[in-house]
Amino acid sequence: MARRRKKPQKEASAEPQPAAPQHIYEARLGTNGAVIRVLPPIDQVQAIVIRQRDGNVVVCGPNKTANSVMARDIEQAANGHWKRCRPHINAGPNALPHYQPDPRGQTIGHTFYETDTKHPL
Repeated sequence: MARRRKKPQKEASAEPQPAAPQHIYEARLGTNGAVIRVLPPIDQVQAIVIRQRDGNVVVCGPNKTANSVMARDIEQAANGHWKRCRPHINAGPNALPHYQPDPRGQTIGHTFYETDTKHPL
């Protein structure tokens, strides 16, 4: 009977895989619920300031969870309390999920985020 050779075990990589980059943009609203990116990209501090002034921002990137977490963090820093909302059906077919202040009060604006199936223009 032939002896089998042991396959060398692969060692787990000690270095974490680099995360795909996320980009934040100031946003404006279009027709049918569309969220339109305003170039150039901005940083998180600029996004917080825009939200504090009742503007809209959108977080884009290939990882839906990371986009949602960053959007939540921006809304938390800008307004303290937040509520996560699914795309509003009455806004239109291009609406994105987002965070907004909770309670809404006098504030307007949203922190939108890109998903696997919903993308800003």
